[in-house]
Amino acid sequence: MGYKVSWLLNDVDYCHNKVKFNHFQSMFINPFTRKLHTFNLEKKQIMMFQQIQYLGGHKYVAEKRNAKISELFNEAPCDYHAVYKLSKFAINQYIKYCRWQNSVLEPTLSAMYQLQLTDQEVVHNYGYIFPEQIYIKNHPIEWQLQVDLWLKNGKSKLVNDNLNYFKLKKFIVALESKTAIIEKLINNYLNICSDKGNDVQILF
Repeated sequence: MGYKVSWLLNDVDYCHNKVKFNHFQSMFINPFTRKLHTFNLEKKQIMMFQQIQYLGGHKYVAEKRNAKISELFNEAPCDYHAVYKLSKFAINQYIKYCRWQNSVLEPTLSAMYQLQLTDQEVVHNYGYIFPEQIYIKNHPIEWQLQVDLWLKNGKSKLVNDNLNYFKLKKFIVALESKTAIIEKLINNYLNICSDKGNDVQILF
């Protein structure tokens, strides 16, 4: 019928560029524009989260500002190329959380064991956040360790042979093909591995 719909959620707490979205809220992120709109009842103000990136768990990094009604329908894709790296504290906290699971099947710890990596080596070499991470449920440290394990085991068809390993997040908008997303993700990781001197922002 020619109508455009924009969803407004209840406003969400925001501190130092970090925000937590639960599973329901995260479905309303538009991964192409990297935006999500909320409404602050107290201020009677539409708010916009923009430049959104997923960090793992329920954690995201984003900018937040007041928005006009006209901005609700701006669907221009976000030209997003930022690459981050999780801080030493964040990585150590994640490893500690994995150990709390107390399971030999925990994928991060299993990969660390098979790759014979110390916590310090994981802190130094893993935890990169690429643009495609917004689509991926798997924690960045977990999947990056897994990619290195596949390489160690001689798997050359990283995408085709392991597509089912990656779990995509759910959004209310349609996504491009899973294969295309994972190809970009893995290629970005392999590229940065070949040049560890790349400048990346550390997320504290």
